[in-house]
Amino acid sequence: MADKKGSVVLSRTTEIKPRKKLRIMELLNGPLRMLPVIFALIVIWIIFTILNPAFLSARNLTTLSVQIVNMGVMSIGLFLVLLHGELDLSCAAASAVSASVGAMLCIVMELPFIVGFLACILTGILVGTIQGWIVTKFGAPAFIITLGSQMGLEGLLLVILREHNQISLMNSTMAVFTTTYLPMPLSYALLAVGVAALFVLSYQSYTQAVKNNLPVKLQNKVILPTVSVLVGGIVVLEIMRRYKGLNLSVLLLLVLLAAFSYMLTQTRFGVHLYALGSNPEAVRRAGISVKNTKWAAFILSGAVFAFAGLIAASRVQSVSISSIDDSIMMNSIAACVLGGASLTGGKGNIWGVLLGSLVMGSLTNGMYLIGAETSTRLIIQGAILVAAVVLDAFIVNASTTKR
Repeated sequence: MADKKGSVVLSRTTEIKPRKKLRIMELLNGPLRMLPVIFALIVIWIIFTILNPAFLSARNLTTLSVQIVNMGVMSIGLFLVLLHGELDLSCAAASAVSASVGAMLCIVMELPFIVGFLACILTGILVGTIQGWIVTKFGAPAFIITLGSQMGLEGLLLVILREHNQISLMNSTMAVFTTTYLPMPLSYALLAVGVAALFVLSYQSYTQAVKNNLPVKLQNKVILPTVSVLVGGIVVLEIMRRYKGLNLSVLLLLVLLAAFSYMLTQTRFGVHLYALGSNPEAVRRAGISVKNTKWAAFILSGAVFAFAGLIAASRVQSVSISSIDDSIMMNSIAACVLGGASLTGGKGNIWGVLLGSLVMGSLTNGMYLIGAETSTRLIIQGAILVAAVVLDAFIVNASTTKR
């Protein structure tokens, strides 16, 4: 009799442990997806601060915020493509070509800034349109199509800059994105507007959930996010105030994240895009055009890549035949995966790319501060990319294990 009781207790214990493990993995694949990334970021900052105390100085942190903007913007474009289970390898080339077109018009031809800016964005849209059409029309794998497009765009950049190996943007309007720092009163006013908008949208979402009889708490849905953003924003602005203030490019990155966050969570297109990555067959049966949704994502990503090119050109104050930086593509992919985007599609929060970009940017910035060799930097960044993909696969597989 005692043996039977012992066996029953043992069986219950062995059942509870796998269930707890599965529940933890489900949380890591859902609400707590950012927890490992936040922990990694804290560890990185502690290590680099020990090695060089200047890492946490106001000057370096402000500089770091500007350094990650290009990666953050490019990660937004990649996130849109990753959501439906594809990957765009032409992002770096598309951004460089788009920026060179804008520079040619503004600097060489001396046309107004708005003409060069629109030409740059339209170039990115054109690249995304062509690639998206080929992928959706012929069912070709985006991985190969965009790889071929990258090679073609590299050749096109050489053609565009044939007579001008390098175009300087010094003292031009195209350099305004990373050379402009906002006054602190304006920065705090913008923070107040952003917090107010977040509160209104969060409260609307809360009331809608209550009407639909969904389990939701006011403090978790509205109060906690609003207070967190307010406190975090004040801390960040105070740090930046001690150096030069809020850089325009950082503000533009935050605006882009907010706009795309709204689009992906509050519009039909965003819902369709998430659904397409999760279950394409269900989307097709629901009467939603899979091809048009994918195509629109490629077009939008092309425009975002073009803007990333402008940010990069503004930061280095020039465009040249060496503007295509494949490392930014790899870092952006790693930022997306670290930020919670799944390579299988249908998962992730676009704000996660900001955290992922901060991790990758902190690694690069910290290694430059301690004087690490380029080989060491590349090895570590490559290892982080592999680790991010492995972590994503592990969490997804563990959280979908049958009970």
